[in-house]
Amino acid sequence: MRRTIRQEGLVDQGLLSRLRISVIGDQGGLRDSFMSMGEQLGASVLSEIVRSPDFTVYLGDEIVPECDCNYTRVILLDDGVRLTQDRKATTGEPSALQKGGFATIGAALAWQEILRVCRAILPVEIAKKYVTVNLRIDPTTLGEIHDIERDMILEAGDGSEIPFSVLKRDDGTGHKLIRARLEQDHELTDSLLNSLSFLRREMTEEGSLPSEIELRLPRAHGALSGSGIIAGVGGLGSWALDTLIKSFRDSSSSGEQTELSIIDPDLNIQIHNLNRQVLYKEEDLGMAKAEIAKHRLENSVDRITVTSYNEEIGTGSLQMLHDVVVHNGDSSEDISWAEDLDLLHGGSLLDEDFPEMCRASDFILCGVDNLRARAILCGISSEIGIPMINAGAQGFHGQFDLFTEGGSCMLCRYGLGVLSQSGPMSCQEDGEVPFGSIVTSTALFGAIEGLAMISILADGPSSLDEWPSQISWSGRKNTISVEYTPDFGMFARIFDASDDHSKHIREMVLGGLQEDSNEESVTSDMESS
Repeated sequence: MRRTIRQEGLVDQGLLSRLRISVIGDQGGLRDSFMSMGEQLGASVLSEIVRSPDFTVYLGDEIVPECDCNYTRVILLDDGVRLTQDRKATTGEPSALQKGGFATIGAALAWQEILRVCRAILPVEIAKKYVTVNLRIDPTTLGEIHDIERDMILEAGDGSEIPFSVLKRDDGTGHKLIRARLEQDHELTDSLLNSLSFLRREMTEEGSLPSEIELRLPRAHGALSGSGIIAGVGGLGSWALDTLIKSFRDSSSSGEQTELSIIDPDLNIQIHNLNRQVLYKEEDLGMAKAEIAKHRLENSVDRITVTSYNEEIGTGSLQMLHDVVVHNGDSSEDISWAEDLDLLHGGSLLDEDFPEMCRASDFILCGVDNLRARAILCGISSEIGIPMINAGAQGFHGQFDLFTEGGSCMLCRYGLGVLSQSGPMSCQEDGEVPFGSIVTSTALFGAIEGLAMISILADGPSSLDEWPSQISWSGRKNTISVEYTPDFGMFARIFDASDDHSKHIREMVLGGLQEDSNEESVTSDMESS
């Protein structure tokens, strides 16, 4: 399977691989981030000035010559990152804690600008690609063969066998239909699909207009210490931890008195994960994500303490935590009814260690792949009064959410519809919610999550009170919008104003209440872990 297969429903991979991209200058690790991300995208980057590049990226204070060409500048600020064509814009000096995260954000926005301006973005997202082959046969010509599926094979040109089904034709002919489905990344499928393009009849110029983006976040200082739960280390969680690793490296923090619990049920790192999940390498294929993420952290940060769990956090986790926090006692009776309803997915996490883990944590960082699990995690964070750092990325859209005590919650912000989506939202996999995924979106929002985590762990004068409560991104226009009101939520009116968020999340999740059929709902974008 190709590394880039999950992004090929979003971009013209052939065009992207042919683009001549020049990157000039450097600032605070921007160059390394840009080059690494280009490799993940399957693009070719020319590190020197070349004649007639398709696009040029100028980093930091590098002087931009007067020219009629496609370009952007990426500059790090004291407290953020800027994407601009302003030749006079000046750089800043981000803190050592945040420099690596801002460099990742800048690289992601720059690559998205290249995709837009060079028209490598497909006009519509293709969530799934496959080819259906139909062969109408006359079974009377088969002679002694009566069981077609047992006695016949459908063979590809390379000798491989292709599964097929047999359908009857109700037209009196006695004919049967042999139907086979060829998935993307099959030689026959690719030979056909690569010759097809699904385009607008009339192209517009909107997508090629240059973007001006400035993202600022509260400056963080000091050493890093504290504890937290990382739920999901796929596209988002891996970039959040990469941002944390760079923060430890650049600030020379030792990792002492820092404890993380990493939770992810995915036991099989696959080849297509490598083009957008930054922690994993080819030698990790087939390994559990939580265990490899733990290994990367421990090898990168000397004295950090990391525990990994190949588990899911489910409904029973929320119920147990509530019982222990409220009653300070055994919750076994309450859990038993949940087991009868087949609501538990937490496995060995649902023991006495899980509530203690939560109560010892300073935050929960959410990178899981379904909305219901996010609501449960939000209920857990609300129950114990710690922030939940949440983000979602789907195709060229994404958002970051910060849920703090006294603010909003998943249900208030996105509606009861989040509870009905319990299946994984995964990149182009049947049996799940299919969508394309690309590193520009996962790196952008994973890095923002990582920077929020750093603000919590930093012992200097940094505060989540000054952080945005939501950051939204539209990749097709490469624009960012920011919301600072912590308690905003278009669905908050549904709930009793006197209720705390943990109560109505718990009641909705554990009580199995259903959303009214006419109620409006909003879903949060996801990236698969």
